Amino acid sequence: MTRWAIGYVLIWMIYLTWLGDLHAQVGFSLFVPGNYKSNNVHRIEITNSANRRTDISGYLLVTRDYVFVFPTGTAIAPYGSLAIVKQSTADNPADISLFKHPNFKIKLFADPKVEGNFCALLTPQKQMTDGFYHAPLPNVPFLPDSDDVFIGNRLYSNFYKLPPENKTLWQYIPVGNDPAIGFEKTVNGWRVTSSRKGVNPHAITSIQDLTARYREPIVTIRWKTAFEYGLGELNIERSEDQIYFLSVGKVESQNRRTTTATEYVFYDNQIQAGKKYYYRLHYKDDRNKDAYSKVIYLEALTLKNEFWMESLYDNQHIVSIRFYSAYSQHVKIKLYNNHFREIAILYENPVYAEAQNLLRLKESLPLGKYILVATTDNKRYVESFIVK
Repeated sequence: MTRWAIGYVLIWMIYLTWLGDLHAQVGFSLFVPGNYKSNNVHRIEITNSANRRTDISGYLLVTRDYVFVFPTGTAIAPYGSLAIVKQSTADNPADISLFKHPNFKIKLFADPKVEGNFCALLTPQKQMTDGFYHAPLPNVPFLPDSDDVFIGNRLYSNFYKLPPENKTLWQYIPVGNDPAIGFEKTVNGWRVTSSRKGVNPHAITSIQDLTARYREPIVTIRWKTAFEYGLGELNIERSEDQIYFLSVGKVESQNRRTTTATEYVFYDNQIQAGKKYYYRLHYKDDRNKDAYSKVIYLEALTLKNEFWMESLYDNQHIVSIRFYSAYSQHVKIKLYNNHFREIAILYENPVYAEAQNLLRLKESLPLGKYILVATTDNKRYVESFIVK
């Protein structure tokens, strides 16, 4: 091989390395799923972490609901970002508006019943550079995503070439459908946020495990804070129609100048049995703007069947656990063998009132008898089953 040929190969290898490095510098920094077909909440921000201008012409943005190809000349400034929305407004400004854009197509077969959402960024060669999804449980099978979409005279299809959900290219947050919230990328990974622009660090991430339970004649509201620096006073608000909220009490932060995690409880006895209620937490952030927690719901009913669970398994002895809670509360489910030796913790998270939940074990179980033990806030439930 001549010196010229060797030099050419080296230059080409350097170029490919630079190109791969360039692709790696571009990724998602904000994802607000919204409900694209019914409102204007949706927003995606892509950030360039390189110290040079990055051209993303021809890149492909794929979500559960739509496909978009970045037009020629689209570039992101050094350390800059690019915002994509449904339609740019004064309240939700952006660099690219998808509405009526010729490079934007809604996917025909997106299933609105599937909880969660995802977004993936691909190069013109369909190499995935970044991917993010949220769902109630990991590895939710929304892929392969095989819609065929024509943009101009070009067919963009075969999205099943996206890597499966269990690959490390995907970043995951265990949150189901909630178009009112978004997800912001930080140096420590992704976190949940309630803000579309200029994320409020205290709005959702600092308030966790918000639950409400009715035990006649009182509603007990519990929550945890991951940290409290700058959190301040919290208002507990109640509504009967999820539109008009009234303050029913206040709770002062116990550790507002530290990052200490703290648990809180509030009792609301000004309610009527048999009625439906919505609760949320409200406070003023550091910029004196309103910030809210998620909204939780309950009915002031004394129910006989507060909690139940059942086991199912298929021909491969893969076990699924279905369980239901009449109240929003924290649930922990453990699996034991016939000698009452613990095998695994299957679930340890809050659940929503009147929602059915489904767990599926990743591996089959040997033949034999097993015991499920579910621990809620007040009681313990035991269920046995046999794999045969």
